[in-house]
Amino acid sequence: MTQILDIHHHIGPRDRLTGGDEDYDFEAAAQKHLRVLDEYGFAHAAIIASHNQRISGPPDVRWLNERIAEVVASHSDRFVAAIGTVDPGLGRAGLAEIEYAVTELGMKGIAWHPRFAGMPTDSPAVIAYVRLCADLGAPVLMHMMAESSFEAAWRLVRVAQMVPTARILALDAFTSLTQVEYVVNVAAEVPNLQFETAFLRSCSTFLERLVREHGAEKIVFGSGYYDDKRTTAPGALSEFGAMELGEADRELLLGGNARAFLGIDG
Repeated sequence: MTQILDIHHHIGPRDRLTGGDEDYDFEAAAQKHLRVLDEYGFAHAAIIASHNQRISGPPDVRWLNERIAEVVASHSDRFVAAIGTVDPGLGRAGLAEIEYAVTELGMKGIAWHPRFAGMPTDSPAVIAYVRLCADLGAPVLMHMMAESSFEAAWRLVRVAQMVPTARILALDAFTSLTQVEYVVNVAAEVPNLQFETAFLRSCSTFLERLVREHGAEKIVFGSGYYDDKRTTAPGALSEFGAMELGEADRELLLGGNARAFLGIDG
């Protein structure tokens, strides 16, 4: 039986986005995520720190990453990886936070949402952070929403080419048909880039071609679930169902690739 791993769940305050300043209950949020996993029959999720918390300095980042690590440790039977974040606006001070998150908190990767950080994906600050992640052996998860010029696909391709030792997962990679075509025709050629399925647009024929030409290892399943919103069933599930896939490829798409990317056994 396939043990589905959803690599794209977010927990943490959203006050940068909402303008609110209310207290955030991490355990209540965790329970919502667990109910979603049960509803869809998913075995596991990776928990990514929110990109929407207001950041005034390194202590804010450390507080958030520590809370994410605690939530994952408290529900380690279902949450199999804690993934941190560091605001690129911290500059060089952020490098120490990345090292702390990976080496002290044991986080399985570091993630960014450049449009919320107010800094392009290929900015010098972000590239410096990606280089450090590569040196630490920590994978990078980078949002690539189609409508954002800061997160333009070509920017992430540039970063991957500049830091070829980094392992990079493009979150929200299939968020417009034009971007789907770019991923299949251009970005998939980059060896250290993989692509995640949150907010997937109907494109099963393109995904079949991507698997056929570059291997099933290129696609990682994720839903982009936040606990303050209600999502419909992740579109990737129906797209995968429409594809002509062997059982081995299906296992990779629904969990095997995510576990390999995060360095998780079984």
